[in-house]
Amino acid sequence: KYIWKLEKYKKAFLGEARNAEQFVQFVNMLLNDAIFLLDESLSKLTEIRTNQDLFSSPDWQNTPQVQRNEREADHVRVERQVRTYLLLAKETVRMLHYMSRDVPRPFMAPELIDRVASMLNNFLVQLAGPKMMELKVRNPEKYTWDPKWLLSKIVRIYLNFNGEPNFPAAVARDGRSYSYEVLVKTKEILAREKLVATEVINTFTQFLAKTQESAKAARDVEDQLGEIPEDFLDPLLLTLMKDPVKLPTSNVTVDRATITRHLLSDSTDPFNRSHLTVEMLIDDVDMKRRIQEFIASRTKNKKQ
Repeated sequence: KYIWKLEKYKKAFLGEARNAEQFVQFVNMLLNDAIFLLDESLSKLTEIRTNQDLFSSPDWQNTPQVQRNEREADHVRVERQVRTYLLLAKETVRMLHYMSRDVPRPFMAPELIDRVASMLNNFLVQLAGPKMMELKVRNPEKYTWDPKWLLSKIVRIYLNFNGEPNFPAAVARDGRSYSYEVLVKTKEILAREKLVATEVINTFTQFLAKTQESAKAARDVEDQLGEIPEDFLDPLLLTLMKDPVKLPTSNVTVDRATITRHLLSDSTDPFNRSHLTVEMLIDDVDMKRRIQEFIASRTKNKKQ
């Protein structure tokens, strides 16, 4: 954070971003840290909330002393852990915010864009979704827990990618955590609590509309394609491949973005554990042609 304020060092860092391969690896590690730290923080806060409710219940006084001592000791341990996790998580989120603002393009690499979208969606569901009250703890300042600050930062990170044409679709195709209703609830919280300026809320509202349009477009395409031949599905994600490549030792065809994302943290073939690098991938030209013909035929038939 300090270096980012020094123009000389910031300029040098941004220069490194031109080395796409290494910088994408750096961004991937940053995402790993953010996901781990926030998942652990939110999990521990839920545990603290459960303990606080238990300790204030009438039944607690009737619990055997040995069990009470064990539970209270564990509670102290969790409190200590959550303070550390939240401290690190807040700094990581700050870094995600200013880096995605100043260097958004590496985050939008094909091997990362879906991961960025699903990460943000997941955090938003936890902060503004149906179970958000599980994170409401007594004396939050004791843990440096500030959900309003975190929610506003997550929203600003979304909007740092608002100008990227493929991002709304990536957010919408996250089948696990995307929820238009949660996005709307987030907007309502931002407005009610006055967490961000009006123009930010207006921009976020426009972004919501883009994700909704992308979700509808994806459903329309899915209806047009119908049942997809198994050969055309990525064997790891079971999604229609866009850029199929063949792995040289296992001879398995996968989508380029899927295997590239895997190779950011593991330089082996996932099917036989042989050494593998991006340079070793082989374009599966025939498979790509067959997929394109399949899409063209299905969309043509639907139009007729």
